[in-house]
Amino acid sequence: MLKKTIKYKNLDGEPITGDFYFNMTKMELAEMEVLKEGGLREHLERIIKEQDRRQILMAFKDLIAATVGRRSEDGIRFEKSEKITNEFMQTDAYSELILSFFTDPKAAVEFISGVMPKDLVDKVDMTKVMSQPMVLESGPKDEPGKRELGDYSYEELEAMPFDEFSDLVGRQKGNVDKAILMLAMRRATYRR
Repeated sequence: MLKKTIKYKNLDGEPITGDFYFNMTKMELAEMEVLKEGGLREHLERIIKEQDRRQILMAFKDLIAATVGRRSEDGIRFEKSEKITNEFMQTDAYSELILSFFTDPKAAVEFISGVMPKDLVDKVDMTKVMSQPMVLESGPKDEPGKRELGDYSYEELEAMPFDEFSDLVGRQKGNVDKAILMLAMRRATYRR
């Protein structure tokens, strides 16, 4: 089980700190292995190597949804439900957690290793899996004169067709503003 203390903002924009719990049983890990072609590790290695940002985002979203829960008071059970998952994913804490994976690959490794059953952590070298940087970078710029990410307003980016938006973000070099990352995550999730 992993306990994460996350600093985030409430709906009024006030900073708060909360403790959140994540856990995966051996059976849940086995199910994820079976459901992913080639297994979970191979799936993560492939999408990170290919820099498939949409698949990386969906993998982290699925992992968080599958692992978030509450520790029972007696310390025997780890309670998970759709309600608990939705409650967490509707907070800014969820955004902060998932953004940390893209800004700090070590955070992703620590999270994945922390939620896995302890006796299996040594068998899966997540540092190797996550060794590829997960940044919003790509090859050389396209033709001169083409508008870049910083040339658009947030409203223009939000209204832009999904494929055009994805190509634009994919061409971005270096770090991307947090608001744009959140827009990219939301658009990749809902394909709009």
